[in-house]
Amino acid sequence: MKRTVIVLSIILVAASALIAADQISTTQSEGIKTSPDKTWALLVDVNQWSVWCPAVEKAELVKGDGQAPNSEVRFRPIIVGKKSPTNIKLVLIKSEPNHLLEYQGSQPGMDITFGLKIEEKDGASVFTSYETISGPGVKLFLKMYGQDGLDQEHRAWVESAKKKLESDK
Repeated sequence: MKRTVIVLSIILVAASALIAADQISTTQSEGIKTSPDKTWALLVDVNQWSVWCPAVEKAELVKGDGQAPNSEVRFRPIIVGKKSPTNIKLVLIKSEPNHLLEYQGSQPGMDITFGLKIEEKDGASVFTSYETISGPGVKLFLKMYGQDGLDQEHRAWVESAKKKLESDK
């Protein structure tokens, strides 16, 4: 009986490690001295993402207005100085004006949830960029870019939004 418990424990630990290796996430936030509506206006203007964010090689709104659910974006990120080898189609699945844009996308072997969140604090904005990637392709992503690469990509989003919005006053 004791041996069975030990074997089952080892199997559970191994299975947990495999599942964990199939998902990677990041959340990065920055306070910005501007109103949530100005932060929102910057974020929904998809065609300008590559102008102000160094983590974006190309972004193009291909369907919808960029604010309504089911709007589609063709997106190509730059992660740790490496351009994505392909475009990613992002579909807006959640939209709460002046508060949240959340997209779903996929790449071979990976499902992507990418979000841009705005919270008001003392008349200013707290901007959060987050992403979760899951699936067997995460192992390759980690080899190519690492957790630090994903963190840096989203750090670039929040820092460059802050720089853009605070310099436009």
